[in-house]
Amino acid sequence: MFRSFRLLSRDRRHTGGDILRLLWGTGIAGEAEGTEAVLHILIPIAGYLTFFSTGFLKEATAIVQLESVIEWPFSCLTSSLLAIRRQHEAELKLIEEETARRVEEAIRKIVEESLNSQEIKLEIQRQLEEGQKKLIDEVAAQLEKEKEAALVEARQKEEQVRSEREELDMILEENRRRVEEAQRKEALERQRKEEERYWELEQIQRQKEEAMQRKKLVEEEERANQVKLLGKNKSRPKFSFAIGSK
Repeated sequence: MFRSFRLLSRDRRHTGGDILRLLWGTGIAGEAEGTEAVLHILIPIAGYLTFFSTGFLKEATAIVQLESVIEWPFSCLTSSLLAIRRQHEAELKLIEEETARRVEEAIRKIVEESLNSQEIKLEIQRQLEEGQKKLIDEVAAQLEKEKEAALVEARQKEEQVRSEREELDMILEENRRRVEEAQRKEALERQRKEEERYWELEQIQRQKEEAMQRKKLVEEEERANQVKLLGKNKSRPKFSFAIGSK
């Protein structure tokens, strides 16, 4: 029995945990948790439990004292005393169960009355409104961050496109310059070849003219020689030979 009392006393020390478990069991703590309303609920409950536990402690102390009287001449106990002992244990268990039931009922009643009060309703409404406002602020802040990130990404992409366009323009300009340089060199080479061809043609033409000139001079010289030769022939006397007859 003394052991039962120690267990019961230990349970009373953890009444706060029993209260929270009861609140969760009734579904009330889910609404009031994290608010000041919980304090308003637990304060009267704590006072009630203190008063109730004091009376229960006196009764349990008397039972323990009775056990001490009975246990002192333990070697002389009869079966009737053992029956009394078991009866006291059963009574103590009933007292414990009744105490737990009454405490649970009192807690439920106090919690329900507290939650039904206008002050608690207003507090819960205030907490809900603050929670909604906090959620809206968090969503707005998140959207603002995403907007800033999107703007930064857009600027980075724009800068990348501009850089790529400049690089492409530089490549095109370099290609154009190389093409123009190649065309200029090709034109110069073609001009040089044309000039060389023209010079060759001039040389050929000049050689032809010189050949014709030499040929003409030779022909004129030959004609002059022929004329001279003919002139000499005309100036030579003619001789006639007559054949005489007998």
